[in-house]
Amino acid sequence: MGYDTDFKGQFQLDKVLRPEHKAYLHRFSEIRHLPLNEERIQSLPDPLRAAVGLPPGKNGMYFIGMLEGDWEESGMPAAMVINDDALLGYSHAFPLAEFLDTGRSSIDFPSTFCQWAPTETDTQIKAVGEKFYGYIDWLRFLLEHFLIPWGYQLTGTVLYQGEQGEHGRIIIENHQVTKVAESDSLLPRQPGTNADEEIHTYWMTVGAISDAARKALIEAHCPVFDLHQEPPVVLVGLPYDINYYKRHGHDDLGIWVSEGIALRSKGLQFWEGEPWEPDSENALHNTWQGFVRKTLRLSGEPGKYSMGREEI
Repeated sequence: MGYDTDFKGQFQLDKVLRPEHKAYLHRFSEIRHLPLNEERIQSLPDPLRAAVGLPPGKNGMYFIGMLEGDWEESGMPAAMVINDDALLGYSHAFPLAEFLDTGRSSIDFPSTFCQWAPTETDTQIKAVGEKFYGYIDWLRFLLEHFLIPWGYQLTGTVLYQGEQGEHGRIIIENHQVTKVAESDSLLPRQPGTNADEEIHTYWMTVGAISDAARKALIEAHCPVFDLHQEPPVVLVGLPYDINYYKRHGHDDLGIWVSEGIALRSKGLQFWEGEPWEPDSENALHNTWQGFVRKTLRLSGEPGKYSMGREEI
C-alpha cells in the first residue's frame, strides 16, 4: 500500500560532486532513517560520514551505517554490525532495536526514506524509487544540511504527478524550493466516475494481537480469524475505501514495516509491541515471522513506540 508519485527531470548542480559527497548522498538515499541512540552508535565505524566531515548528528541523523566488509576491521561480530541489510529494514539480520532511541516521539526527518540521489553524471539530483513521501521537505533538508554547507548550488525544475493525477512543478532557485500545483488531475475521467465510497478488503497475516486491538478491529467490522496458536497466526481483514484519497488528499489504508498500520476511515492506528513469548526457554525461536513479527497493538497501548508518524 502507499501512494506513488512520478517525477520527470533533474535538478542541476553548479559543479561536479566530489566523490565522497556523491557516495554519501547515495548512501543517505538508500537507508531507512530512524532515531538512533547517539551514545550506542559512537563506536560504530561510519567511513562515508567521516569522509565528508559530519558528526553522527542529533539522534544519529547523519549516521549512514557501515559499508560491506567494514565489520572485519571493527572487531565486532558480523551479526552485531549495522550494515546495509539492517538499515534498509531487514532487522531480522541484526538486532537494530538495540541502537534505536525508542524514547523518541518523533524524528527530525520528513519521512523514513529520502529518495533524492545524485545521477551518474555527478552534476544532477533526481528522484529514485516509488512512494516518495515528504519530497519537498527532503529537498530543503539536503540543501540546508549538505549541499549549501558543502558549497554547491542546486537549481532547476522537476515535474511531478501523483497516482490520482494531481501534478505540477518543483522549482529550486536561489536555494529556495517552491512547489507549484497546476491541476488536480491529468488522468482521463470515465463517464459516471465519481468519488463515492468504494470498499475493498486488504487481507494480511500478523503475529499475536492484543485484546484491545482485537476489540477495536471487531467493533470497526474488520474480520479477525485465529489460524494457529503456537506460534500465533492471525488473519486480519482491513476494509478500506479506494476513493478516500479523492476526498481527503491521503490514502485510507497505510501500511509501513517500521511505523505500523493506519486505517483512517475507521480512526484506527496500530503498532508493533513486544514479541510473542510463550513460556519456554526457546521462546524467540517460535516467534511468528509474518509481516508484523510482534504483537499488534493499538497506538495508545503500552509497548508501542513511535517512529515519527502522527497518531490519528
